[in-house]
Amino acid sequence: IRNLILVFLGLMIAGVFVVLGIVAKFNSDLPQMISLADYKPLLVSEVYDRNGKKFGEFFREKRILVPYEGIPKTVIQAFVAAEDDTFFEHTGINYFAIARAFFANLKSGRKSQGGSTITQQVARSLLLSSEKTYGRKIREVLLAQKMEKALKKEEILYLYLNQIYLGQGAHGVGAAAQIYFRKSVKDLTVPEAAILAGLPQAPSRYSPISNPASAKERQRYVIHRMSEVGFISKGEAEAFANEPVKLYVWQNFREMAPSYLETIRQMLVSEIGEEQVLDKGVKIYTGLDLDKQMKAQESVQTGLRALDKRQGFRGPLKNLTDSKMVAELLLETRNTLMDEASPERVLKADGTYDPRGPLNLTDKDEKGADVPALASYIPIGKIVTAVVTKVDDVAGLTYVRFAENKGLIDL
Repeated sequence: IRNLILVFLGLMIAGVFVVLGIVAKFNSDLPQMISLADYKPLLVSEVYDRNGKKFGEFFREKRILVPYEGIPKTVIQAFVAAEDDTFFEHTGINYFAIARAFFANLKSGRKSQGGSTITQQVARSLLLSSEKTYGRKIREVLLAQKMEKALKKEEILYLYLNQIYLGQGAHGVGAAAQIYFRKSVKDLTVPEAAILAGLPQAPSRYSPISNPASAKERQRYVIHRMSEVGFISKGEAEAFANEPVKLYVWQNFREMAPSYLETIRQMLVSEIGEEQVLDKGVKIYTGLDLDKQMKAQESVQTGLRALDKRQGFRGPLKNLTDSKMVAELLLETRNTLMDEASPERVLKADGTYDPRGPLNLTDKDEKGADVPALASYIPIGKIVTAVVTKVDDVAGLTYVRFAENKGLIDL
């Protein structure tokens, strides 16, 4: 028995030395510790016209740097509740969360939960690769503990909230607030903050633009967690979860003055270098008058259309013989025109946007009155795809239907 005990103790001591050796090896491979002075994130450069209207951006990563003091308490609470509710207590690692995730993943047979703290996420994002190996995970744990000793909790949160990817091209909460809500991060409400805090886990899956139902479910989870950890009351949580949220689709600046913007980019790259233009968040003020530029572009389009008509009819885009295909085309055209007419979307409590309703081809509204000759979502002068329903050679007219309207074209 004594010999067995000695062998067991020997194996334990050997195991401890092996573990210490492995830790020492990983410690020697760790990247240099980051400080706030070292943090030089990629920023978006913005281009303005002579009246201060923004009409362009240059960037590799769309990020608007926000100081910790400029981030509302509710935004911080939403992310902490969703990602790491013991952030202000642990020293970089939450062993309970790791164990919980391990058993959950073992039970499901796949990686259904993660146990990474916010500090670990910062370490991985700034200093390590995203490869999924045990070696990287060990380095992440060691580096997170070093970061906790070198940085204040507020400094770690500052790095996290400016570095995290939140979908739609947004890096950090500053850019995300502008992209999703077209407002400064300091003006975000609790329901809006909860939507952003739900995105780090899977930005595409929980996107409020492309997956509103999943986004709403995730938002409810974040608000519920904020209530559980005591950041808000249960009554407030219920009210916030049922509050409609106004969102915006992506704004494409390159459609405003594309040739002018590209010329500006080339000149700047030549004068100050690509790194300054794409990475440093330069503010660029130009002599362009955006309103006049848009009118000039409309005039060019009008002239091109007149020229196109003089060339004669080129034939149909396609031939549709199935009524179902016709209905699908009209519905797609209507929905696209509605999207273009307004960038706003209102996410309701049930996880849907304001319903567009089915395609109305009755020429009557819900009250039985005649619908307008041109729907409000179709601007005058807009080129739309139409289906030819009849050609009258005697009268010299072509009858067409587009979206939910009918029209006539003089042959």
